[in-house]
Amino acid sequence: MLIASRFYTRGFIVKKYGFDDLFIAVAVLLGAAQTATVVVQVKHGRGKHAQDIELRHYNHMLMFNWINVLVYFLANWTVKMSILALYRRIGSGQRGLPCVLRFKVIGSIAVVITMFTTAIFLVELFGCTPISRAWDVQNMQNGCMSKTEFNIVQASINVFIDLLLLFYPLPLLRILRINTQQRTALVVIFSIGIVPPIASMMRLCEIVMAVRPTGATWLEGDSSWNWAWVTVWSQIEVDVSIVAASLPSLSPLLKQLWSGFAMERPLTPSQISTLLGPESKRFPTITKPPALSVERSKGRKCSTFFDDAREEDRDREVILGSVSGIGVAITVDMKASSERPGFQRVDSAN
Repeated sequence: MLIASRFYTRGFIVKKYGFDDLFIAVAVLLGAAQTATVVVQVKHGRGKHAQDIELRHYNHMLMFNWINVLVYFLANWTVKMSILALYRRIGSGQRGLPCVLRFKVIGSIAVVITMFTTAIFLVELFGCTPISRAWDVQNMQNGCMSKTEFNIVQASINVFIDLLLLFYPLPLLRILRINTQQRTALVVIFSIGIVPPIASMMRLCEIVMAVRPTGATWLEGDSSWNWAWVTVWSQIEVDVSIVAASLPSLSPLLKQLWSGFAMERPLTPSQISTLLGPESKRFPTITKPPALSVERSKGRKCSTFFDDAREEDRDREVILGSVSGIGVAITVDMKASSERPGFQRVDSAN
């Protein structure tokens, strides 16, 4: 449902899809395929001890485990590419961004992650000669490479990459002007974003504990039991990563449901009297202004709400920040304002 909300937001509210949406769509399909392979593994004995499983079922379990691992690496890669594409979209066209959010840096990280994923994918794909030895438990040791150290190293690197992507956008917070509600929303998103690295760490711990002792037989290694939680944490990592990568794209939708969630929120006329302070008692709150005027000066946007019930030379003006969209309301002299140089006033019907 959350993923559907993401694509609804991007397609019908923002009315524009990006590469991050494309990558996450592929990740959803791969995540579903990964789940299907887990279900089939359980059907053939995953989670049971090797001595309690028939040989043919054990080999079928190994075959779908081999497929599961390959799909996991691809799904993990697409989620990471979606996150990087999102960072690129946020920084597109923005000036004054920290170095880490610039296109060349993001592109370099994407290349490194792609090369890493390609390498481990090929090792898993061609780790046995012939490939069918990967699901032939009786002949596996004669035709497959030992991947004990490989599994630990690749899982450790994956944890590092997840942590890197989690903390990567933090320098952006220094230049954001956000209110309490927006900060709360970021904390919630950041908290959910911690789960994928935790899942990666748990997966690494399970791999270390599941390592087969040197010289042990496949019955003694008992991979159907010892590696069960590795499969579970791999699935959790992918699924939660998809959720965490989709949350920022829901901002336009949540803006309609929860005022103040989005990064920019214009000041409404009903808030003017509050911002004016004690002097606002001399002016009634404007609930439906008949006209609106917009001024621009040195990058600032000024919106004036005209009050026809008062004197023509007195009115209330809202100055909107060029970045945050947060307004400050002041009382202005309309005659004097119209004579100031450097302003161009354009009136439009409200």
